[in-house]
Amino acid sequence: MNDDKLDSPSAIKAFLGSTDKLNFSVPKSNRYEWIAGTLKRTNYFRLSKKDKGPVCEYMELMTGYSWSQLKRLIAQYRDKKWIGQCRAPR
Repeated sequence: MNDDKLDSPSAIKAFLGSTDKLNFSVPKSNRYEWIAGTLKRTNYFRLSKKDKGPVCEYMELMTGYSWSQLKRLIAQYRDKKWIGQCRAPR
């Protein structure tokens, strides 16, 4: 699915309003990259609190992650500029 046109909260709201009965998903191997790309494309950290809701709802619908898990991933991206698993040093 090409979602490059969904780059603003208003476009995402319109998309969410029209896809009530459809199921979408991002492959598990690409979810972290897709979330990072969506955060960049929508300028998530510059949005108002009101506009961040639909973006999070969209990412929740597409990835299947819970709201709290998405918030943790967004915080990780904000702090480290990447999303992924950290490996402990041996």
